Amino acid sequence: MSRALVLAAAAGLVLLTGCTSDDKPAASPTPPATATAPSDSPSAPPSAGIPPQTGVSPSQAPAAPSQAPAPITFGSAQQAADHLITAWRKGDRGAALQAAGPNTVEKVFALPAPAVDRVEGCDPGSEAGDPSYAYRCHYLYEGGASHLWINAYAATGWRVENFTQSAD
Repeated sequence: MSRALVLAAAAGLVLLTGCTSDDKPAASPTPPATATAPSDSPSAPPSAGIPPQTGVSPSQAPAAPSQAPAPITFGSAQQAADHLITAWRKGDRGAALQAAGPNTVEKVFALPAPAVDRVEGCDPGSEAGDPSYAYRCHYLYEGGASHLWINAYAATGWRVENFTQSAD
């Protein structure tokens, strides 16, 4: 390994001193390019699940949370759904991200928070019309119902994967 390092250093000296094999003056050396890690590389800091803001000036962007919410484990699909609803009612996106992914949190927070503080029940996804989800939890409101579609999730036990509403 040290032999390769010596050879690389010697080659660099030849380039820097301006020596060429055809006796023409060497071009001035160009400064090395600076490499920057892409924002989604493992060395980049996590975004805490907050999607990038587009069309928002930095002064209008929401303040970053001072610390990420503590990890949490849900023992059931209903616990994950209730946690998301509680966070929604409090306007706490950080807590909502403990129970759902960023796209689902965006869908939920785009609507006014519900009057209910928990779901009314959960049914297996296969019985609720979509077997691609383990459970569908729901609550009713005047004029319709909200549905939280939930799957098992290794990191937290359960995770709200989708949010839909239906009208009566």
